[in-house]
Amino acid sequence: VWLGRAAGEAGDAMVRIPIDRSTGHFVAVQDTMITAHFNSISVTADGAKMVMDEGTRSFGAWATSFSDMLEAKLPDDRLIARASNSVHASISPDGARILITRVEPTGDGPPVARYSVRPFGGGAEQPVPVSGKPLGMGWADSVTLSVRTRGASGGIHLALVDIRSGAQRNPLDVPDSTMGPASSLTDGWVWAPTSRDRIFVERAGTRRELKMPSWYAGIGDLEASADGRRVFMRGWNRATDDTLGVDAIDLSDGSSTRWVTLFAEGGEVQPMPDGSLLFFLFKTAESVDIYRVTSPGAMQFLGR
Repeated sequence: VWLGRAAGEAGDAMVRIPIDRSTGHFVAVQDTMITAHFNSISVTADGAKMVMDEGTRSFGAWATSFSDMLEAKLPDDRLIARASNSVHASISPDGARILITRVEPTGDGPPVARYSVRPFGGGAEQPVPVSGKPLGMGWADSVTLSVRTRGASGGIHLALVDIRSGAQRNPLDVPDSTMGPASSLTDGWVWAPTSRDRIFVERAGTRRELKMPSWYAGIGDLEASADGRRVFMRGWNRATDDTLGVDAIDLSDGSSTRWVTLFAEGGEVQPMPDGSLLFFLFKTAESVDIYRVTSPGAMQFLGR
């Protein structure tokens, strides 16, 4: 069987999976034929040849005002990055800096992500000072990044990195080679395993396990609040897998309260310093509705 498999930022992977003729079951070993950003792929009947259409893509990132974004004003003088591979930009909580992620080709191997920081108003980009292979990062506060890297033993290493000095704190090593979403606390981490069916809270070398609310099919994302008292969990409903929910989970006792329940194509959340949520709702694949959520069910529409 030839199978297209999502591979995240690196693109998609085309793999071959043999079938055991004696049992009719798939063999455990997969043979990766190619990893790339392709639109379509086809294989001859005898499996001897394949044809692939990579097509072209263009990604851009702009540093502009909230009002201009809602009016679809993306002037060239505010364009900070453009490439044929994925480009992503996120703003620090104080609005002063931008974390830029570029996915770049490496020749015969899969593309790799490069991370840099620059002032929002303009200026030189500086590479993020991390050692090891970075797997992802995001803002923990206005001068600190939450960084996930591949550890020396093949596991996952989490740490907070000061972008000014490169100093690390709150390190956590997870022996598994993969893990689900993670979010930093001032004194630890909250994260989900690859199974995405429960939440671990790591503080002062002690791990506690919290149950996932039974309404959910799995944990899609975790974002800790600024005060570290709770974590916002996003995911799809177990019954029909078409309704997006966001729960606030109290880290002291594991109790949960539903803040958002909406039919959607997708969505993201960003906790704000005042305790509210910035909620991005994908009603369709082409538009994003932006809300401020201040308490369960209290949603203020900000724009589309």
